[in-house]
Amino acid sequence: MTAPTHAAFGILWAAITGAGYLPALASALGSLLPDLDQPQSSIGRLFFFISNPLNLRFGHRGLIHSFILYLPILICGYVLKQPIILWLALGAFSHILIDCYNTSGVKAFLPFSDKTVVLFKRDWRINVGSVQELVVCVIFLVLISTTGYVHAIGGPRKLINLLAHSPQIMLEEFQRAGLKVCHASGKFRWADGRIENADWLIVGNEGKTHLVLWNGERLIRNPKNGEFLSATLQESEAIWPLVQVEGFCTVEQDSFYFDGKKWRFAKKGDVAFGTVKTVDGKIPRIKIDK
Repeated sequence: MTAPTHAAFGILWAAITGAGYLPALASALGSLLPDLDQPQSSIGRLFFFISNPLNLRFGHRGLIHSFILYLPILICGYVLKQPIILWLALGAFSHILIDCYNTSGVKAFLPFSDKTVVLFKRDWRINVGSVQELVVCVIFLVLISTTGYVHAIGGPRKLINLLAHSPQIMLEEFQRAGLKVCHASGKFRWADGRIENADWLIVGNEGKTHLVLWNGERLIRNPKNGEFLSATLQESEAIWPLVQVEGFCTVEQDSFYFDGKKWRFAKKGDVAFGTVKTVDGKIPRIKIDK
């Protein structure tokens, strides 16, 4: 493969894991290292004083294209907890792996084995610099953009939920969201069979699987009052400010409070106890009752 394809594949590895920009750059650089044994390659022309001797000694796609050569670097990066070193080695691994997709393959396990390693049967492999390689490179670039978007929206599970609108995934995402203010959006079927398009504030949960929501007028318990047929979680960056009350208090804004078993609603001036948070998400103002 040519340098752009190798670099794109190396970056894709880092993009899939959401490793970040520096690891992606290290992986791209590492993906070019095995071609130091080819004086006509991009990196070989740049480091000709290294490339020419390597080519004379090992030839192209010889020992410098072996997984074994980069394994100690990989282990070193992992043991020392140095992600840049780790991704340099992973980038080199990606180069060797995709070179197995070339028509000629590569001796990937030198010096322990002279066997040429290939991916797929010959008719499915591609020539270096061919139109097929250009297509593969474009596919890698598209996948890099796609994985970047996936991580930006919250990861693969978030993408799956956006596509599937799974209430179970929505619940799991809420449980991982911690104290973030969240909404549940989707189709809600009431116990009497009515179906409503919902975009409700999630107040909290009662147990592991029961959500309590606020529709602006009342508390709704899922699944007691009904259940979501489809739902996605809408997270905000806002964090619920909580007040833990010992005894009783009077709330000075509309609030929710958790009494140890259930979430309840308290209007301004009502008595509350336990864990208190306000409907508008502001810091609770309370008066301790004596």
